[in-house]
Amino acid sequence: MVYLSILFYLLERFLILNNYKKSSNIKMSNLFIVRITPNQEKMQANKEEKLKFGKGHHDYIDKLVENEVIKFGGPIEGKLGGMLIVTAETKEKVEDLFGEDPMIKNEYLSIEVNKWTIKHGKLD
Repeated sequence: MVYLSILFYLLERFLILNNYKKSSNIKMSNLFIVRITPNQEKMQANKEEKLKFGKGHHDYIDKLVENEVIKFGGPIEGKLGGMLIVTAETKEKVEDLFGEDPMIKNEYLSIEVNKWTIKHGKLD
């Protein structure tokens, strides 16, 4: 329930800040929630390697934001990891895209991808 509250808050902030209308380029049927969770054991055991892959991770995320795959996201307060709202054709495409992230590819982070269909409310 807390995740949903955070998600709706983030969505509202994003839409207000970006002045989204119904005609925006977000396709409702193509929204996905990506939950990113760190592998704490691996992070603690391989700190130098983590730093190396961490730089690549941030660069990769920036590229996905620049290419408008990631619409918005960030850390979840009081939890490890974060949540992103992304657009893609399919869940498999999202998994493939994030599978190229160095931190995910090297198992420092894991993802859970779920298609998100907005059934209540509207974007304006």
